[in-house]
Amino acid sequence: MDETPDNQSGPNWLAIRSAYERGDGTIKALCKMHNINTKMLYEKAKTEHWMMRETRNVRGASTPEEKQTAEEEKEKAVKDKGSTDKKTLISRLYSVFERQMAEFENNLIDAHDTEVTEKDARTLGSLARTLEKLIELRGEAELDEKIAAKEVDIDRLREEITSRIERLRQRRGSE
Repeated sequence: MDETPDNQSGPNWLAIRSAYERGDGTIKALCKMHNINTKMLYEKAKTEHWMMRETRNVRGASTPEEKQTAEEEKEKAVKDKGSTDKKTLISRLYSVFERQMAEFENNLIDAHDTEVTEKDARTLGSLARTLEKLIELRGEAELDEKIAAKEVDIDRLREEITSRIERLRQRRGSE
């Protein structure tokens, strides 16, 4: 079993996610290294909107089967790359932001300094602006969803109005 953060049991999902998104080796090798199965990995990646594996380290594959799997994953990633909707993209951006925050916090802890430097302050300011923009984008995406849910099929609406007008004419003609 891989290393896990203090007081936690189970897989170190932060390390797994990082290796997955970097494209380190194959999925099979990654799962074997962290003692998890592929179903667990894919479910976690889907529910947490992990970034698509941009590059594949085919050289890290040890068997021809792993190399074949890595190539297939790479082809699938290229096909899927253009089919990302706005909501998924924003979720992925949030994931990147969360990793950046975690990295910033870890760097502060590792520095053993209690004093925040000017560089740290600039980084925090940049992260705050990023978060504000992400919140704004999420609001816009939710508004887009509401509008899309309320969109009306104009042709169907025209047909319905025409039908109603025709029924009204028939009623008046029969009176």
